[in-house]
Amino acid sequence: MRMMRHVSHYVRLLAGSAIYAAGFAFFLYPAHLVSGGVTGVSQIVNIATGFPVGLALIILNIPIFTAGFMKLGVKFMVDSLIATVFISVSIDLLTPYSKLLTHDTLLASIAGGAIDGVGMGIALGTGATTGGTDIIAKLVRRARQDFNIGQILLAINVVIVGTYAVLFNDYERALYAAMAMVVSSHMIDVMIYGFNYGKLVYVISERYEAIGSAITESLKRGATQLDGRGVYSGQERPILMVAIKRGQIIQLKNIVKQIDPQAFVIVTETKEVLGVGFEHINRQI
Repeated sequence: MRMMRHVSHYVRLLAGSAIYAAGFAFFLYPAHLVSGGVTGVSQIVNIATGFPVGLALIILNIPIFTAGFMKLGVKFMVDSLIATVFISVSIDLLTPYSKLLTHDTLLASIAGGAIDGVGMGIALGTGATTGGTDIIAKLVRRARQDFNIGQILLAINVVIVGTYAVLFNDYERALYAAMAMVVSSHMIDVMIYGFNYGKLVYVISERYEAIGSAITESLKRGATQLDGRGVYSGQERPILMVAIKRGQIIQLKNIVKQIDPQAFVIVTETKEVLGVGFEHINRQI
């Protein structure tokens, strides 16, 4: 069983790396769109000097990996090193044979960004990274849990695209590249965090007990009673807090409307909901 877990781990790691390399080699590189992260920096070096992208990727990763080994542990960094070397070799093997699969730069940016994001998300989901700015993002994520991996990478990539635009005076392709990065960032978050978006609902009503019972019975969701007090009236006013999935919001509104049409309902978006009935917290990186 333990052997199978190890095999599954490295299959996902290499599969994610291969998907990332394919998205780059068959969509972004032929369309002359700068990729994100250290791969994008390697592309800039390649455009300016003709130096191979994969080899530049390995060289530029050396100082980043040195810092990572000190902060993130040996196993994590060994896995990341495997992914980085695999991506670098795959890129240099594939790019000589890459050709434009579409002459529409917009389609190339969307497809390339989506495929890259899926690949990176799969690799990051194993607990490793694809090297480069992924390691930087992992370090930032440890210090600032309020930022998602995709958001951190997007911020770094904006700087890289901006540098490309200024150096080569090619703002149109830089904008297409930025679009690819936005798509990639979204796909990374989808692959890592899933479609685990939800709603957090607050219900203020004199019939809070009946509403809470109906939510529990009909939606199979728990409700938490919070103590509240009206500032103007000074009256005690219990508040129900309920975390639900997106598809349940209409049902919840109908429940509240049927029991107390005068109830006060506040609906907020949640980026993640972890725990019983949602995604298990141990799956998060």
